[in-house]
Parts: sequence; C-alpha cells; structure tokens
Amino acid sequence: MQLMFTAVLFAFTSGLALLLTALQIRLNARLQLTAAPRSDRWHRNPTPSSGGIAIFGAAATAYCIWFRGAHLPIALGVASLWLLGLLDDRIRLRPALKLLGQCLVAGAVVLSGVVFHGTSVALVNVVVSFVWLVGATNAFNLIDNMDGLCAGVTVIIAGSRFFLLATAGNWSDANLCALIGAAYAGFLILNYSPARIFMGDCGSMLAGFSLAALAIDTPLAHTKVFMAGIFYPALTFIYPVFDTLLVSVLRKFAGRPISVGGRDHSSHRLVSLGLSDSRVVWILWALTAAGCAIGLMVRAMPLGLLAIGGLLCVGLAVFGIFLASLPAFPLAAPASGSSWLRRHLPSLRAGIILQHDILLAGIALICAFLVRFGPHVPPDQLRNLTVSFPIIVLLHAAVSYHERTWELSWTSFRVRDVVPLARVTVIAASLAFVTCWMLGLRSYSRGVIVLYCVFAVAFGTQMRCSLPVLRTIFCIRSGASILWITDTAAEAAVEPRHFTVAAHDDTARSRLA
Repeated sequence: MQLMFTAVLFAFTSGLALLLTALQIRLNARLQLTAAPRSDRWHRNPTPSSGGIAIFGAAATAYCIWFRGAHLPIALGVASLWLLGLLDDRIRLRPALKLLGQCLVAGAVVLSGVVFHGTSVALVNVVVSFVWLVGATNAFNLIDNMDGLCAGVTVIIAGSRFFLLATAGNWSDANLCALIGAAYAGFLILNYSPARIFMGDCGSMLAGFSLAALAIDTPLAHTKVFMAGIFYPALTFIYPVFDTLLVSVLRKFAGRPISVGGRDHSSHRLVSLGLSDSRVVWILWALTAAGCAIGLMVRAMPLGLLAIGGLLCVGLAVFGIFLASLPAFPLAAPASGSSWLRRHLPSLRAGIILQHDILLAGIALICAFLVRFGPHVPPDQLRNLTVSFPIIVLLHAAVSYHERTWELSWTSFRVRDVVPLARVTVIAASLAFVTCWMLGLRSYSRGVIVLYCVFAVAFGTQMRCSLPVLRTIFCIRSGASILWITDTAAEAAVEPRHFTVAAHDDTARSRLA
C-alpha cells in the first residue's frame, strides 16, 4: 500500500514538474529568464534559466496536498532559500549578500530544533548542523555547472535517503525524499544534455538545503559511532563535497575568489581529457551512487565499512590531485597576497602526504582486526583496537617523518620505493606492539600486527601508484605547463613541472578555450 502511494506521488510530482518546466520554456520570451553565454559559464547558446520555479511549483503543490505541516521549519527554510535564489537569478546578488541570506535561513532552521545529534555537546551539534546546511547549499550551487549534473545527483541522493527511511519503516519521511527526487526527475528530462533549460540558483540551492536538512532532521537514531555518523552524510553527499573542496582549494591557491564562477570544476576537468559532457555526467552520477551505497552500509555496519569509506576518501583525494594537475588547467602562480602559500608549498606538500599515510595506517589497523576476528570483533579485542589505534597512528607518523617518506615521488613511483614504506611500517608496528604490551594488553594478537603491516604497505604503495596509473589511462605525457604540487621538495621550490594531455577531442578543447 505504501509503495502504491509512493508510485502515485512520484508520478504526480515528476509529471507536474515536467509539465511546468515545458510551460516555462514555452513562456520564456515573456518571462525573460535567460542565461546568456559568459566566459565563466559552460554553455554557448542563450538558454532559459531559473527552472527552479517549475521544480518548486511541483514540489510545493505535492507538499501542500499530502504533507502539509510536515517538517515545517525546513519547508519554510526551503521557501526562503528559493526566493533568495530567484532574486539572485534576476539581479545577481553580491556573493557576500547571498551568503548572509543563506546563513540567516540556516541559523533560523537550526534554532528551530533541526540539529545533528552526533555528540553529547549541544554547542558542537549546533555548529556542525549550521555549517552542514550552509555548506551543502553552496555545494549543490557549485555543481550546477553541466547539463543534468546537479539534477541527477539530487535524484540519486534523494533515492538513497528514500531507501534508508523506507526500509526502517519511516514512510512519511521517505516519501518526502521521494517528492524531492520526483520534482528533479521531471525537470531532468528537459535539463539533460543538450539542456533546454537550466535550474538556476533557485533550483540548486533548494536541492542542497532540503536534502541536507532532512538528512539531519531524521526520525532514525544517529549512529553511536561518532565517526560513522559523520561519514554517513559525507559519503551520501560525496560528489558535491568533493567538487566544492577541489574548486575552493585551487581557487584559493590561485588567488581567485571562491564565490566567482568558472570552468574549473571537476566536470570541466574531465571533459578536458576528451570525454563527452554526457559521459562525464554519468561518471559523476556513478560516483554519487557509490558514495550513497557505501554511506548506507557504513550506517548499518560502522566499523568495517568505515574503513572502506576512508579508503574511498583517500582515493578521491588522490583523484583530486590528478584533476588539479591536468595540463588544460595550469595553476598560475598565486597572487602576491598568497606569497606565504607559495613559499611554504613544499611543507604543505609534505604535510598532505603525511596525512594520507597516517589515515591509511589507521584504516590498515581496522582492516587487520576485521580480517583476524571477522565483522563482529570480540569486546576484549575491540578494547585492544581502541587503545592501540592512536598509538600505532602516532608512531607511524613519527617514523614516517623521521624516514622522510614524503620524498618518495608520486609521479614516478618505482618498485624499490616499496622498501622504505615497508621499513617504516615494520618499525612503527614493532614499537606499537611493545607499547601495547607494556600497557597491559597481553591479549593483543600477533596476527593483527602481521596483517596490519601487509595492509599498510599495500595501501601506501597503491596510493603512490595511483597517479602514474591515471596518467597512463588518460595518455598524459610531458610537455604542457602546470604546477605539480606533489613532486620532491627541491623541484617544487624551484620550477614547475610540465605535462600535456593527448588531444582526444578537439571539441572538448575548444570548449575550454
């Protein structure tokens, strides 16, 4: 019966969204909501915009018919942000003013009681919730940069939320997520490449805020494992978070304002490799779906899949470095105000590599316990894991720093470079085992130590091999100007390295010109 109602709701909302979107396209000459081509935008032809009007109209109609009064603070916040986005589409608000409006709406919703209860400290929960709402709103705004991308990501995330809530028996909230997914699915039909209409800020901000707010204002109990509780929403929203961090870091490095648009998103960088727009969109949809699936599993089985989620995050960080180093997007020297960043670039590079190694050491230890004892780790061994985790991570960091493993080049990793990684791992593991024994953990498994060494070396090697493998896949060779931030300290301090990419697709290159 519930599935029948969901089917009716989805058909009604998506059909109405499609109808309103087609009507808006037809009346665009009168509405005068057209996105003209600009140097910082991807499209080349004048296209109707502010499709969020049709999306909001369909979603609001369905909400008033079947869900009137449900999650009222969120509903009012969504309406307020939709108005803010529509105003921005019409008169292009200053970034600071738009951010202020987002903060006011997010603050009001959080103060109404929509809070992530992940810790026992109320202030921390409030701050995390506020940052989450504002961050997700802007993340979806940023990924609305290619035909169908943002709408498809919204449908996938809404679908994963529907599945989680429906399987838990919370059909009311599940159907609210279905309503959001249906509104964007109907719009997606006319927004898919080649798009006949764009959603505008009034559509993208609505998507990010509504999904982020419903993710924390859930009837399901938040997981008792704090990191798993953080990982679940982060993995569910993995692509918007990834693209926002990538663009923010690179624009900051180049001395450009983060709020100013451009053709430097992950989607544009993938197109520069010769992929078509539609193929890039499908790849990023698949990444979103993978993050949602792992997020659902992390919530159900926190310890084991927390390790998988961590590996995914490390993999995305390496992929982000690869995208940042593409020849079609040379990193210009930072502005004079960023001279500190330029001066300390080798140190920052070393810090990034050490952070990756430390994270992989922690993941390797979790994997070792899971392989040795299975998915249900006995209580005494769980205590051993809890006590030894900070010890082995800190010792691995200290030994890695002493052995200077950050100097192992990521651009030309060789088989012999595995030796120093193995040496660091064995020394850190031996010291950690002795420390745990001195602390009274006499039941600590020697098998765990052996497995930890195997996993740590394998993960560290795989991370450093990833960049050469990606270059091989996409046929990147030396020749074009680019600042490569992960070479040795001496190289990074003197001159940028040079790379180029094979010209797979002249059309894609002309789009980037």
